[in-house]
Amino acid sequence: MNYRWLLLVGMLATACGTSSTPVFVGADVDVVGAFLLDADASAATDVSAKPDVDSGCGVVTCGDGICASPCEASSDCPQDCAAAIAVDPTVLTWSGMAAGAKQSQNLMIHNEGTEPLIIKSILFTADGPGLTLDAIGGLTNVATSQNAVMLPVPVTVATFGTQVIALTALGVTVQAVTGTLTLYSNDPLATNGKSVPLHVYSDVACPTAKFVIAEGDVVVPQTTLHFNSTASVGSSGTAITKWLWTVTQPPGVAQTFSPSAWTANPKFVVDVTGEYEFCLNVVDTKQLQSCAQACQTVQVVPSDAVHIELLWDTPGAPTPTALGGATGADLDLHFANYLASNPDVDCDGTGDPWFNNPFDCFWFNPSPQWGSANPTIQDDPTLSEDATAGPGPEILDLQTPEGMPDLPRWYAIGAHVNNDHGFGVSNATITVSLFGAVALKIEKILMNSLNMWYVGKLNWPNQLTGTSTPPLTICYQTPGSKPGDVCAGNAKMWQPKGEWCITPNYKIP
Repeated sequence: MNYRWLLLVGMLATACGTSSTPVFVGADVDVVGAFLLDADASAATDVSAKPDVDSGCGVVTCGDGICASPCEASSDCPQDCAAAIAVDPTVLTWSGMAAGAKQSQNLMIHNEGTEPLIIKSILFTADGPGLTLDAIGGLTNVATSQNAVMLPVPVTVATFGTQVIALTALGVTVQAVTGTLTLYSNDPLATNGKSVPLHVYSDVACPTAKFVIAEGDVVVPQTTLHFNSTASVGSSGTAITKWLWTVTQPPGVAQTFSPSAWTANPKFVVDVTGEYEFCLNVVDTKQLQSCAQACQTVQVVPSDAVHIELLWDTPGAPTPTALGGATGADLDLHFANYLASNPDVDCDGTGDPWFNNPFDCFWFNPSPQWGSANPTIQDDPTLSEDATAGPGPEILDLQTPEGMPDLPRWYAIGAHVNNDHGFGVSNATITVSLFGAVALKIEKILMNSLNMWYVGKLNWPNQLTGTSTPPLTICYQTPGSKPGDVCAGNAKMWQPKGEWCITPNYKIP
């Protein structure tokens, strides 16, 4: 069986807002049983670079050779002075194509790092019976193997620049053909390449996946979504016999479908703020799969004035995100009233707010009574979700914070490693949302057993409510002369910049 794709490759570099000379890379390739690769200069697209971008770790200025970002390498935050590859879309799909018909789509390659991104090679694989090459038009040093072709590029993508690859698919005579495009670059966090799945579906009759979400597309955290796929139909009126649900969740979240991802009408709890994309593929009695999956996006937006989430992963646990019991490290979210005061363990000169009863809201005191005695005034926080292992979450909500312009108040936000259960270091992420919008997100902070992280203070009222006070005061400290010993090391907290305010060996007073 012979079927062919056209891969039209065109790239245009951009750098600090100035376009460079277009560089095009491609090949004229005849393929038996899989794909045809060809270059087309018209595929190039100029997408201007952004001169100043906040990487999530601080503003980095393009073009001056300065890497202002203080972050360390992680999957969510690019490494200092390094390239960082991203692609859009993450999956390319062609649907309903007649045999021999052509459709084109663009794949955008972004450099989100602070150094130029070098695309060193592109590996192209297919699921055909075998890939052989008759000719490589104009390219040298091309490595070939069965069912694969390696295209040496090398093309540079400027800092915060974008390259575009145009891919044109030919309709096939079978129901579906799949492949993968893998981009190899100098991104230190993508040493195994950046892979983009490719799917081509023919106009052969196939099932149609459809579903509805009873709760709609905008919900609050901790909502249980109910899915119904009865509108899905099989080819030629046949019945649907199999279902496969998938979800793309916010980073660090590992929620699953209930009772499973292979039932017609599952449920799913959206615990954490952010965007969730749910997709469904179906199979009918003829064993034909839906040509295109059905997808819907749900936005999870807090409704309370204050919403705080703690997520974490523990690489040394049996699974990095272990669910429940002593199968991972136990971290706890803390939210303390301005009246809270315990011994000064962190040596900042004032009493610590942590573990104070009744003025610290945490797992031991999840629903304190701090404010008005009037039950209609919702001015007390609630730890609405507690977890004993990663990924969490632990969630706190406060509908009406205390404080007035002439009598301002503040709340302390913290995270504590209650017990690592011998699994070692964890990576903690704190997200603070105010009036439904994310006001602060600090990701992947390394925490050891009994570490106490003083994230900062929530000020009320603040700029969001009509005063000049910043909503949040982040705690930074200078490094002490004795690492790991805050008091003896003369570390100073509440500095304009510095290290995170983490006190080691912080035991319950």
